[in-house]
Amino acid sequence: MNRGRFQRVLFLAAVVGLSGCAGTLHHATYQDYRAQGRRAEAAGDWAVAEIAYNRALTNVYWGRLGPEFEAKALYDAARAARHVGKPKEAEELLKKALEIDDKLHGREGFLVGYTLAELAAVYFDLKKLQEGIPLLMRLEPIVQRYYRRYTDQAQTFMKTLYERYSSELSSLGMTSEAERFRNVAASL
Repeated sequence: MNRGRFQRVLFLAAVVGLSGCAGTLHHATYQDYRAQGRRAEAAGDWAVAEIAYNRALTNVYWGRLGPEFEAKALYDAARAARHVGKPKEAEELLKKALEIDDKLHGREGFLVGYTLAELAAVYFDLKKLQEGIPLLMRLEPIVQRYYRRYTDQAQTFMKTLYERYSSELSSLGMTSEAERFRNVAASL
């Protein structure tokens, strides 16, 4: 083999080898940023959590880590956006996460419940109750089926979400929806 051809083959092998490492590197970096986000979230520092979760999301895209990681990263970034007062951004991120979750886990999958609840909370914050109502209706059989599997924090969040919607809908005279959500909350 001549020297020029050997160098090209060696260069190609190096590129192929490094591209495999890049995915691993991005996965490790994603995990590190996600852990930073979790620590900041636990400390109540949502501004730092938002930065970390957005960096984690960026690494998912750069490393092409796949739809499962993308859905998690979108969900985390959306929650942080909601907590720092960016509900429109949270809405867009959660819509993307929900689309992926539906494909990965089915429309009534356990993880879909988290995303539905967060998106319904965003709509509550935006005063878009009419958009949140169908999400809570869709969430109802999921939360009934998997309620005990959710974390204590998620259980409290979901129950409170149904109570908040019930109260708000009652004040708007939407008694049938208010009663339905009040009953769901009471059953949790």
